Amino acid sequence: MHPFGDRDTIDGELFDGLDLATVALEGRELYNCEFRNCKLNETTWKQMRLEACRFVSCDLTRASVATMKAHGVEFRGCKLMGIDWSALAAANDLEFHDCSMRYCSFVGLKLRKLAVSKCAIIDATFVDVDLMAAAFDECDFTNTSFDRCEFKGATFAAARGLFIDPRQNRVKGVKLPLESAVLLAHAFGMDVIGYSAE
Repeated sequence: MHPFGDRDTIDGELFDGLDLATVALEGRELYNCEFRNCKLNETTWKQMRLEACRFVSCDLTRASVATMKAHGVEFRGCKLMGIDWSALAAANDLEFHDCSMRYCSFVGLKLRKLAVSKCAIIDATFVDVDLMAAAFDECDFTNTSFDRCEFKGATFAAARGLFIDPRQNRVKGVKLPLESAVLLAHAFGMDVIGYSAE
């Protein structure tokens, strides 16, 4: 039985502890809904519309979000590994907190004012992404690459493993932690006096 039944629109509902792995959740509109402790790995969200929804402690590993519209959606304590976010139909006011976002791909998206905290964004890829005024707090960017991205006004407080090449990205106005500034200086053959990685 489909978790949404024959309803096309669901408002203000809690989905708790469901195992929906590999299920096709397609063509519906969800407003003010919450998914909590749900297994949503390899689910398909084709032509779904999510407004002001929350995912808490859910596993969405390798979920397909192609053509999904997401507005005001929050992910907290979730596994979001291996997701290609590039084909989102629309994405506004997204938030990610305490999530594992390894091997994720973001290509050609406008993610202005994106809010991310304490996430492992490791081995991920950002290409042609507008991250103007985005806020990343205490995130790990080890082995993550950025190419042709816009960072004006973006903040990376207490970031780890972050390297943004100014030759490949628009970095004017970006706020970096000291560690990232040192990595950048070293990449261009410079040393920072008074700084020790030990």
